[in-house]
Amino acid sequence: MNKILFLDIETTGVDPEQHGIIEIAAKIFGEAREFNSFCRHEGPVDLEALKYNKAFKNTMTPKYEEKELLEEFCYHLLNLEEKKPFILCGQNIHFDFNFIKTRLKKYGVTGVESLISYRMLDIFTLSKTALDLGLIKTNNNSLSLNEVAKALGIEVQDNKLHQALYDVELSEKVYKGLLIIFGEQNGK
Repeated sequence: MNKILFLDIETTGVDPEQHGIIEIAAKIFGEAREFNSFCRHEGPVDLEALKYNKAFKNTMTPKYEEKELLEEFCYHLLNLEEKKPFILCGQNIHFDFNFIKTRLKKYGVTGVESLISYRMLDIFTLSKTALDLGLIKTNNNSLSLNEVAKALGIEVQDNKLHQALYDVELSEKVYKGLLIIFGEQNGK
């Protein structure tokens, strides 16, 4: 059985050709193992990204350049014991996956393709389904990760939102909560 890998990145904007990754976090569903690291990015920064991305506001000293961060992340994945591809899961996971894929290609970093399944679980899509079915009610019908978490009774630390590791952990909790409500709906 394939394992689920929760993934989140923080970026300097939305265009993977122009903007860069500044933080990556990943965690295997139901396990304590995790990956989280920051990097420097010297390229352009979208000011809208600054509104959401608290990594810019942190006083952290990034350990890596972006290429080194991606290589370290790939090394981490390649050295896990799992031999089957991971199913990726996260809020708007297609954005994160495509961004990482574009940046890996830019640097010529290869070797992890066999570890990523073509199957992805998008928390946003699952949340939209739950909202449309009336299984959850969010503030203003918002599908933001924090609003869905609150609707599921999950405590949210607003000051930690948009920090990749926190968002990965929150995504896992939301996923578990959605599984429960879908299971309850199915059992009726």
